[in-house]
Amino acid sequence: MFWAHFECCSEYNRWRNSDKLAHLKAALVGDAGQVLWDSDPKDVRTVERLEALLRRRFSGSRQSDKHRMELRLRQRRSGESLAALHQDIRRLIVLAHLTFPSKARDVMACDYFVDALNDPEMALKLRERSPK
Repeated sequence: MFWAHFECCSEYNRWRNSDKLAHLKAALVGDAGQVLWDSDPKDVRTVERLEALLRRRFSGSRQSDKHRMELRLRQRRSGESLAALHQDIRRLIVLAHLTFPSKARDVMACDYFVDALNDPEMALKLRERSPK
């Protein structure tokens, strides 16, 4: 999600590679920002190298596995709105199943959403109505 947003900004603002590198480095926070300190300076000298480093560190099957587990365990929190729960389920579905077609993710998201309500009676009633 971050990378797609970054690419849209880059394209819209017509950033050169040096601009992209500066903005990317400035946007990295938390664990992603730590990459700048942990890495050899030559590995973060170009956008291409920094992107490759970030992808090696933060993408791949380990991240997908992590998101699948979060999705399985996701429950509605006390006071959490249904809209917020829905949005989080959608986010996790995309991260957990990047290669799945959109329609397949929609079906799965619906099932995970109903399960996350943590109310078996309501879940049964919802499933009987075949929600989309």
